[in-house]
Amino acid sequence: MLDRAFIKRNVASLSLFHDLAESELDAVARACRPVAFADGARIVRQGDAGDDFFIIKAGKVRFAISFDD
Repeated sequence: MLDRAFIKRNVASLSLFHDLAESELDAVARACRPVAFADGARIVRQGDAGDDFFIIKAGKVRFAISFDD
């Protein structure tokens, strides 16, 4: 079950979304869908389109950024 209150609390706490109205936070929460990944799975790759936004509810995520010289 998707906990929309959890989503709204976490989204509202981010400076990017801080000024959203309650109705806008509701719209963000309604647009969210739960996804699960296996341990060690790659979620995104550097250079991928930024079409998704993730809220980590449980577990850990490791990330690395490569810089071109």
